[in-house]
Amino acid sequence: MARTALARPNAPALVSGQTTITYGELHRTADAWAARLIEAGVARGHRVPILLPRGTDLVIALLAVLKTGAAYALLDSAWPAHRLAEVVAKLGAELVVCAAGASGLGARTWSPPGGPAPVPDGYRPVAVGGRDPATVFLASDGTGRPRCVLTPHAATARLFQHDGFARFGAHTVMPLAAPLSWDAFSLELWSVLLNGGTSLIVDEPHLTAAGLRGAVEHHGTDIVWLTGSRFNMIVDEDLDAFQGLRQVMIGGERLSAGHVARFVARHPVIVLLNGYGPVESTVFATTHRVAAADCERPGGIPLGRPVPGTQIHVLDGARPCAVGETGEICIAGAGLAIGYLGDEELTAARFTHVRLGGRRVRVYRTGDLGAWDQDGVLHLRGRQVQAGGRRAVAGVPALPLTEPALPLTERGKQDVERLPLRAREHAGELVAQTFTEILGRADRPFTELGAGPQAAGRLCTRLSERLGRPVPVSRLYRHPTVAGLTAWLEATDGTAPATSDVTLLTPAQTAHLTNPRGRAAHRLLTWIIDGDLDPAALESAVAAVHRAHDPLRAVYLLRPKPAAWSSPDVPPPPLEVLPPSPDRAAALSALRVALSAPLDPAKGEVWHAALAPTGVDRAAFGVAVHAIALDGRPEQELSADLATAYNHGCLTPRRRPRPVTGEPFAGLHSEVSGVPRLSWPGEADPGAGGPRHLESPLPPSVTAHVDTLAARTRSCRLSVLLALCASNLAEVTGSRDLAVGLPAPQGYGPAAGCHAHLLGVRLRGRALAGDPVAVRETGTAVARAMAAGDVPFPEAAGRLGPPLCQVVFALRDTRPPGLPLAGLRTAYVRQPYLELTAELHAEVWPRADGGMDLAVSYDPRIVPGAAAEEFAKRFTDRLHTLGDHALL
Repeated sequence: MARTALARPNAPALVSGQTTITYGELHRTADAWAARLIEAGVARGHRVPILLPRGTDLVIALLAVLKTGAAYALLDSAWPAHRLAEVVAKLGAELVVCAAGASGLGARTWSPPGGPAPVPDGYRPVAVGGRDPATVFLASDGTGRPRCVLTPHAATARLFQHDGFARFGAHTVMPLAAPLSWDAFSLELWSVLLNGGTSLIVDEPHLTAAGLRGAVEHHGTDIVWLTGSRFNMIVDEDLDAFQGLRQVMIGGERLSAGHVARFVARHPVIVLLNGYGPVESTVFATTHRVAAADCERPGGIPLGRPVPGTQIHVLDGARPCAVGETGEICIAGAGLAIGYLGDEELTAARFTHVRLGGRRVRVYRTGDLGAWDQDGVLHLRGRQVQAGGRRAVAGVPALPLTEPALPLTERGKQDVERLPLRAREHAGELVAQTFTEILGRADRPFTELGAGPQAAGRLCTRLSERLGRPVPVSRLYRHPTVAGLTAWLEATDGTAPATSDVTLLTPAQTAHLTNPRGRAAHRLLTWIIDGDLDPAALESAVAAVHRAHDPLRAVYLLRPKPAAWSSPDVPPPPLEVLPPSPDRAAALSALRVALSAPLDPAKGEVWHAALAPTGVDRAAFGVAVHAIALDGRPEQELSADLATAYNHGCLTPRRRPRPVTGEPFAGLHSEVSGVPRLSWPGEADPGAGGPRHLESPLPPSVTAHVDTLAARTRSCRLSVLLALCASNLAEVTGSRDLAVGLPAPQGYGPAAGCHAHLLGVRLRGRALAGDPVAVRETGTAVARAMAAGDVPFPEAAGRLGPPLCQVVFALRDTRPPGLPLAGLRTAYVRQPYLELTAELHAEVWPRADGGMDLAVSYDPRIVPGAAAEEFAKRFTDRLHTLGDHALL
C-alpha cells in the first residue's frame, strides 16, 4: 500500500459519502497515528481492539495499528457493554482505540486526533514478518462467548496476488460492507488497498439492491462480495442490480442453485465466484468460477480449487483419500490462523500435524466432508457427525436458506415487523374468513361454536400472521363475535416496541429462567426411522431449522430485563450419534437419557438432537427443546421443517408477530385466590426418583360420546373432559374447591417462540357434579380464565403465593408431529415427561383411528401411587361408561 502511496499519491483509496481519502493522505495520516500509538505504549506483538464506527477513521486506525507492529481486532459498537469488555479482556489488550469519552472497556483508551496530525521526524513503521500477528477475527465458541482467531500478515496477503483467484487492480472499486469482526471485512478492504483500488465504505447496515445499483452507477463499483443469503435476496428483488459489475464473489453458506442459475442466465459475462473457507483459514481456502452446468450438479455448486498459498487435503484420519472418496477437508498453507487466543487445548485439537508426502504438515481440520473429482475440483459432501459436545463453528453452513421477498434486519435477517399492515377495511373480511376456516361458520359467537382454547389459539395465530400484528387469545374471548373482534382490531394497532434482535420475555417465559436447567422444561420429540437414513443430511437439517427459527438461536437472559437475544452467532446443536442399541426399546431408552442432558438458555443452549441406531436401517431420532423457546402447536411446525430441510435442502425462516402482555390482573385474582391445598390420600414416597406414568387407551366410541355431550350442552370437548377430570379429582381427594392448571396458547414473538402458559381454572360447587350442568359451569369457568388470560400462571402464582394449581389438565387436539422423510418410514413415539411442573398431570391425546389416550403423570414424592392409580381408573371408567350414563 505504501508503494501505491508513493507512485500514485492522489489516487482515491477510500470513499465515504462525500469524503475521499487519497493513498497519500491515508499513508501519511496512518503514520502520524501510528507514531502516537507507539508513544502511548503500543508495541510489536500487542493486540489492539478498535471500537470505531465504520468510516475512514476506522480504516486509518487499523492501518496505524499494523504500522506499530501490533495486530488489530475490530469491535462492533452495537455489542452490549459486557461483550465488549469480555473481548477486550480475552485479547489481553492494554489499550483500546475508540471515540473520545468511551469508558468501561477494561483498558486504557486512545482516541484519534480531531484534525490533521504531522508525522514526527525520524518515525519509521515497525518491521514485521509474514508470520507475525496481523488480525484477530471474532467468532462464537459455541456457547455465545467470543472466540478470538489470531491470524498472521501472510494469511491475508497471500490472497491478493496478481493472477490469483480474482482480478484486483488499480481499477477495482469495491464496497466495504461486511460486519467489522468478520474475515470478509478483510477480503473487501485488503483486496483493494493491496492493489491500488478504491474502497467504497457503505454506511448502511448492509448492502441492498438499491445500494448496489448506486455503487455501480455513481462510483464505478466493479466487484462485490455477498453472503449466499444476501445474494439470493438481491436476485429475488432486483436481478438487474448486478448490471455493470465484472466480478461477483459469494459464499459463506451452501449456495442456492436456483438463484445462481437465474443470475448466470441474466449475466453470463459477469464472473461469479463461489468462495469457501472457515475463518481459521482466513477468508477463502478455495474458489470456483460458477458455470450454468454447475447448477445441475446433484451435489450442489462445487467448492473449487485452492487459492494461492493454500493446500487442500481430503483425509480419512491421516490417510489421503482417493479421487471420488469422501473424507474430511483439511486445510494447510500460509492462510492458517496462528490459533485461538487463550485456548491452547482447542488450538492443538483443531490445528494438527500429519505426515503427507514424507513431510510433517500443519493442517486445520474443518469438520466438513468433501471429495475431489477427476478434474481436481473439490466438492462438499456435508458435515462430519460428532458424538457429544458442541463443535466449533466451521464457517460454512451445510444448507442454504431461501430468502423470500421480505425486508431484512441489519444483520440480513427477514424482518416481518417492517411489512405493511393489511388495510383496515379488510380486517372484517379476514376475521370472518378465519372464523369460517377454523370453526366452520362465522355467524355465531366463538364461545357458542363448540370450540376450545386450542381452536382459539389456531384462530388467533392465523389472524396474527395475516394481519402482521398480535391477536391475543384473551381478546377473542372478550370479543367472541366477528363484529366485536373486528371492532377491537380497528381500534388498536397492536404494535409492541422492540428491536429486531431483542424481544422482552413474557412472565411465563421469565419463570423458566428461575430454574433454567430444570428438566420440567424439556419438550421431547422422538421418532423411529426405518430405511437408509443419511445422518449428515439429518444434522444439516437440524442446522437449517436452527437458523430458520429465531427462538432456537437466541440467548435468554434475566438482566438487564428478561429478554431473548436472537443472534446468528448461536451455533446449532450437533447431532449426537449414540452407540448402536440391540433393539427398539433400548434405542428409545438411550435416546431419552441423551436428551435429558441439561439445557442452558442463558448460553443459547435451548435444544439437543440425538440419533440412536438399532439394527440394520433402523434408528431412533429425537430432539429435546426447552419450553422457553418452543411449546404446543409449533411441535408440528418444527418436525415439518426438519423434514423439509432433510428432503429439499432449503428452509424459509419463520417470523411471528410479537406478543402483547401486561393485561389486567383483577379478574384472574378473583378467580383463583383462596383455593385450598389438595390433600392426597395415602402415603407418598419421598425417596422416589422421577415421575411415574399411567396410560389408558380409549376407543373411538368414547370420543363420539364426549362430542355428543359437548353438543347437547353447547360446550366443547375440553369442557366435558375437564368437568369429568375435576369430578373424579374431587372424589379421590375429597376437595370441593379446585384450581386446575389449563395450558392455553398466549402469543408469538420472533425471539420468544410460541409459548403456552397455565391458566388457573377454579372449579367448585356444581362444577364438580360430573353432569351436564357441571359441563356448562366448567365451560363458563374456562371462558372466564381465558378472557383474563393475559396474566399467565407464573405471574399469578408470584402474586397469590403457591400453591395455585397442584393438578394440570390438557387436551392435546393436535395430531402427533409427523416427520415425513423422503424414502423412509417414520413413526412418532410419545415420551413421558422428564420432570413435572405440577404434582399430577392428566392429558388426553388424539389417535389417528379417532380414539384417544389418557395419560396420567405424577410425582410419587408428593402423590401416593395408589391415589394416582385410583384417579386414573375412575377417570377411565367414567369415560368408558359415558355412553350408558344418564348424562346422554
